[in-house]
Amino acid sequence: MKFLDDELGQNGAHSNNTENNTFTIKLDDTAVSDSGFVKIPNSEFIDNGDYSREGHDLILTNADGQQVIIEDYFLMSEPPVLSGGDGLVLTPNLVDSFLDRGGESVFAQGFGRSDISPVGSVNEITGSATVTREDGSTEELTVGSRIFEGDVIKTSSNGALNIEFSDQSTFSISEDAQLAIDEYVYDPQQSAGTSNFSFLKGLFVYTSGLIGQADPDQVNIDTPVGTIGIRGTTVLGDMNTKQFTVTEGGIVIDNGFQKITMTNAYQTVQIPSFGGEIINLGQIDPVQISQNFQSIRSVNPDFFSTIDDAVNNNDNGDNGNDTNNDGDDRNEDTRGENQQNQDAGDPQNANNPDGERQANDAANADADDNNDDNADDTE
Repeated sequence: MKFLDDELGQNGAHSNNTENNTFTIKLDDTAVSDSGFVKIPNSEFIDNGDYSREGHDLILTNADGQQVIIEDYFLMSEPPVLSGGDGLVLTPNLVDSFLDRGGESVFAQGFGRSDISPVGSVNEITGSATVTREDGSTEELTVGSRIFEGDVIKTSSNGALNIEFSDQSTFSISEDAQLAIDEYVYDPQQSAGTSNFSFLKGLFVYTSGLIGQADPDQVNIDTPVGTIGIRGTTVLGDMNTKQFTVTEGGIVIDNGFQKITMTNAYQTVQIPSFGGEIINLGQIDPVQISQNFQSIRSVNPDFFSTIDDAVNNNDNGDNGNDTNNDGDDRNEDTRGENQQNQDAGDPQNANNPDGERQANDAANADADDNNDDNADDTE
């Protein structure tokens, strides 16, 4: 991959060092566009990169070892939003959530740590996953591993896990997922609190708990395409396709351009870009949900039991309609045969047309009764 100046537009002071695979952006008045964004080479530095700090500079490193250096980023009272040109953005809050900061928070998000008590634990896991603590240490996760405020959890490409929090909410992630526990405060006496998460990549299924029931405005998930406000619900997200689905309850999505509320079961939207139009995809089939989020099934069987029930109910409804249609077809055949006999004349009734009409009328009445019976069975 090469760094191309035309990928970055004309704004900003940029320097390209191809030998060292680095690209430097100096933040000045020309670097920030009218929208308040600073463009970086591509979104690989956002959803597949590592964020680090050197002095006052922010350094983004992609999987190939190439770097983007944003000079004096941490000197700014309001750092700009970084745009990858593929719909994804890196907000200051996301930088703070996923920065390798060695225990030091670089922005005052207002997410002050209340204590050092665990906020949840891993209750299911497949494949491999790690957690990076606020002090920069990294651990392999297993069933029973404790989760703390400020943790960053990552799964491998074939890894998946489910976290259960103190308020009985759950967060399942998979497929190279990255999740940050930005803030989690819960008072069991009041069954109230606040929880804020950041999700960078992969798949997730989040089911709200007691916090969402008591005060739904206190549960939010921040992503590179927008923020999801949880309103006592289950929400699914796929950052690969940038699609989000609500299966029950409601969510509010704000991407800086539109703010929409979703309350219909299985309603799905796609957010191609932060600050762009949100596309309503309508209500998707539960079968599609089961297929798209198959990698999470083994770690969240409770959620998928409801999806399976929905699939089975749909199948039973279709079978009932098929049975009724079969009955209708058989009765139509009977009526057709009776009509043919009436038109052609049955030899047994050739000399008794009145008797023939009576017999055909009785047969047609029986066919109508069968139709009614089939309708009742379907109901």
